[in-house]
Amino acid sequence: SLLASKHNKYILPLFPPLALFLAVFLRDFYDWLITRCPTRGGKYFTRFAIFLMAGYLLFFAVLEPRIFNYRTAAFKPLIAKIHEVDNRAPIYCLGEKKFLQLIFYYERPIPSLNINEVKAMLAAEKPFLLLVESHSWPLLPPSGLNTIFELKPFRSKHRAVKLLTNLDSLGKKS
Repeated sequence: SLLASKHNKYILPLFPPLALFLAVFLRDFYDWLITRCPTRGGKYFTRFAIFLMAGYLLFFAVLEPRIFNYRTAAFKPLIAKIHEVDNRAPIYCLGEKKFLQLIFYYERPIPSLNINEVKAMLAAEKPFLLLVESHSWPLLPPSGLNTIFELKPFRSKHRAVKLLTNLDSLGKKS
């Protein structure tokens, strides 16, 4: 949870070895504590284990939802806006697989386009909706796309997302 990027393959395989390392560390710590303080070592270890569990619960139950709220807070308003307009035209994302979490909330796949495909669709005057993260905004053509919705932060404190279309507000081509 401390990592900004959440990919389905990045951390799950780490849990078993981390659990083993923690168990070995705690066993060795307990043995060291019992030899160092034979009368109170068990009591100290119990306090340490309770402190460790309380810290874990405090982080995940209280701190993590507040500190890292920006990672998921944007999805509900963005999905609501997408559902308002997704009956007008098909929706795409610009050129990357950064919208995997959004697909989970949208409950449908969102095909990706590269910038050349976007330009071709604009030239062909095919109606479409386009999701674009802020780092890709400079790649967009200077005209032909209207912003429907913009949201910051999106998945990171320094990122934003736009929902764009080549349709005007009445659903006609711009």
